[in-house]
Parts: sequence; structure tokens; C-alpha cells
Amino acid sequence: MPVNANTGKQSMIKSLKIFNFRCFRTTKFSGFNQINLIGGHNNAGKTALLEALFVNLSPRANAILALRRFRRESLEFAKNMPERAWSNLFFNQNTHQPLQLVSYEENDAKYHHIEMSCGASLGQFNEVFKEEPADDDLVDLRNLLSERDYTRSTLHIHLINGNKKRQLSSLVAHSKGMITKDLKLPDERKANYIPASMRLSSSALAREYDKADIKGHAANLLKAIQVIDKSIAEVKTFNIGEPSVYLRRQGGEYLPIYLR
Repeated sequence: MPVNANTGKQSMIKSLKIFNFRCFRTTKFSGFNQINLIGGHNNAGKTALLEALFVNLSPRANAILALRRFRRESLEFAKNMPERAWSNLFFNQNTHQPLQLVSYEENDAKYHHIEMSCGASLGQFNEVFKEEPADDDLVDLRNLLSERDYTRSTLHIHLINGNKKRQLSSLVAHSKGMITKDLKLPDERKANYIPASMRLSSSALAREYDKADIKGHAANLLKAIQVIDKSIAEVKTFNIGEPSVYLRRQGGEYLPIYLR
């Protein structure tokens, strides 16, 4: 559970409003709890919802770059068409309207209101680099990209609190690559997002399970699995061929976890 920056207490996000993000024009998801199962047809927006939660809780430049990697978006494409580097984040690739991700706590109080906007003007680019970078190579690159005829596109990430808007991060795409800058962040929220494309191998998963077992956490892992499937009675690792985690239902046979 995230920690509320104002109270210092743990808080539960109960709902999320999404505007102009990925496949969502305007929508709201509610009823979140400690453990949530999200289902739907292909291209229904399951991954986009997880990405929205990730960015809402971790509004940093590195989070956006991670999403690009997970989606296998080509850096070479961004270099050749910087003006379209951030288009896939926006509904129908409409970068003229900002996207917003607003999460709420149990009492319907706003927890985190994040806005992202995209622009290509020289003024927006220079606003990102008010202070000269210390690295000489980055200074030279910034000076080059400041030329008016140079193509660039800037993505700004803001935190909105009431009537105040605070810039958190900026990313600049250009023909040489990307520049990122994290500004003053309000607090240290840690959010982890592991997409299906980064699934651990059977041997890596078995290794992680054995580490947890040695530390005495096997019973807790079984309970976590039983939240998803109550019929699971036992979890073990077997080194038959490739090491793998196996699950066994009550009265059943052991099967690899990926076949469950």
C-alpha cells in the first residue's frame, strides 16, 4: 500500500480516473483492494490500466522510459520522428490535449493527480533546462538542440494539488536520442510494474521461491497463491530437467505453475 505524503500513514487507492491515456478517453475504475484480479478480452485495456496505476504512483521520467521498453517502442523511430515519440501514451494519439490520471483513497479524497502534456516549442525545451547541466557533452547537446530549426518533442509530467501545478519530470525526444530530467519530487513512492513480457524463466522463478523458502516464507507464499486459487494445497520446486515451481491441488498431481 502507498504511504500518504501528507499524513505519513498507509493508504489504499480505491479508484482511478483516466483521461486521454492509451485506449481510454474518459473512464473510472473503482473497488480496488489489497489484491485485485483484472480480466478482459484481448485489447480491452488491462495492460493500459496497470500502466496508468504505475505512472500515477511513480510519475517519473524513468517510469515513462520503462513503459516504452515494455511496449518495445523503437528508439530509432523516436529519433527519426521525435514529434511522435510520446503519441502512443495519448488516446487516439491526440497529444494536443493533456492526459490525466487521478487516484482516490477510501474516503474519495484525491490521493494523486498526475497530468502529462506534450509540446515541441523551443520555449518548452528551454524551460526544462533552466539550469545548465554539469556534463560537458550534455551541455553541447543542449546547445545544439536549442537551434530553432531542430526537431524536438517534450513530455512534461505535473502533479496537480488543488489549483497548483507542480512540474515533476520532463523528457525530450530528438534526433540524437532522449534527454530526461527529474525535478523536485514530492515524496518517495515506490511502485513496481512487471509486464507479462518480462515473465521469469522457470529456473529463475524456482530460484526465487527457494530463497523465500529458506527464509521461512513458504507458508506466506502458499497463502498468496490460495487467494487466487483456494484448491492449491502445496507448492514445491523440483529439479527435473529445468528447475521449476510445481503446484498441487488437494488430491491431485503436481503440475508446473505455468500450466495452472
